[in-house]
Amino acid sequence: MTNYLKHYLIILLFVLLLFIIIFVKSEMIGIYDTYYYLNFIFGKIDPSIGLDQSLPIIEIFFGLLPANFFILKIIMFSICFISAIIFYNTCKLYVSNYWSLLGTIILVIFPFSSRQFTNFETCIFSLIFMFYSIYFINLNMCKFENKSIMPNKIIFINKYTLISLFLLLISVIFWRFTIYYIPIFLILSNFDLVCIIATWLIIPFLPFLYNYILPNQHISECMSFTAIIPLSFFYKTYVFRYLNIKHIIIITILTIVSIIKYKFIYLLFPFLIINFVIVMSKINQLKAKIFVFMLIGMSIIGTTYMNITSIPNNDTKRILDVAKSISISENKKINVSWDLQYYAQWNGIDNNYTGYHEDMIYKDIVITYPKDPNLTNHDCNMITKIKDIWLFNC
Repeated sequence: MTNYLKHYLIILLFVLLLFIIIFVKSEMIGIYDTYYYLNFIFGKIDPSIGLDQSLPIIEIFFGLLPANFFILKIIMFSICFISAIIFYNTCKLYVSNYWSLLGTIILVIFPFSSRQFTNFETCIFSLIFMFYSIYFINLNMCKFENKSIMPNKIIFINKYTLISLFLLLISVIFWRFTIYYIPIFLILSNFDLVCIIATWLIIPFLPFLYNYILPNQHISECMSFTAIIPLSFFYKTYVFRYLNIKHIIIITILTIVSIIKYKFIYLLFPFLIINFVIVMSKINQLKAKIFVFMLIGMSIIGTTYMNITSIPNNDTKRILDVAKSISISENKKINVSWDLQYYAQWNGIDNNYTGYHEDMIYKDIVITYPKDPNLTNHDCNMITKIKDIWLFNC
């Protein structure tokens, strides 16, 4: 058995380790927004409403997905495994097979980076294209610096850059956030003509891109400064020893925007982990291996715990069941906090509210959170609470 095949099997085992809890659970896990898409796929909402802010091709694509949890989980598992194999080969451009394997295991099992593989949203379908685009742009950089690519024309179009941008644009269809990679790829491509043109093409969208980069303290993945916690595990990378100047610039830029808005950390992780294993492969090997194995061990425990306790859980269901029971007996409408609305719809609660806390209707039966700032402005009596979900009669 070749080393490649052995490493692929090891990666497969770690992907299985990531998904084993997901397969065991009867529903999806991760975030409540997942149920926005599941409601569409399973026909729990009017199909004519469509998917808000999505391209028609996305609605067609999701309309073709089977209304079967097991098959959807198999698709997610496959996306994770293929993406991991692509990432393994990207790491190999810089480090040995051994360190490439360790880097890939970290990407798959680290609690914060693994979430991109376990949240069922449009962005998961962008990952294979995103990782392939990262592979080709890094391949281009390595070949250019090794003088395998020697432009002999004034106008030189690099096929690797072209392929990378093509794959990236497919990725953007599923996850608009990846459009921020275009200026990053411009740096890695040595300011290739194709990348320069692509960068100019995003200028009309700058107002949208500017608004998209702004944090939102109501949404966990859009908060500021929370990225500091996961990034602290890779502090050795930020010494910037042994790193290519282009990667230093990219990591610095993406780190800053990740601290401003957490969601950018998913764009940072591929480059951060690649450079993390570059650094670890250069320093004292015994200390490096101990550090990495400890990180992997803690990641296995942390990710498993997160998957077991992840929302939605029985506590959420109990709150919704109590609310439905009171709604029927007292003939009252249920008003659900904005982040629970899609899961409430999944469980048969008709709730048209789609705003933030300040837009919520505080009348009849209200399901919200203890930190809801508007609770004090309304006459509401608590019925029950389970952990951080509270049920009120207003």
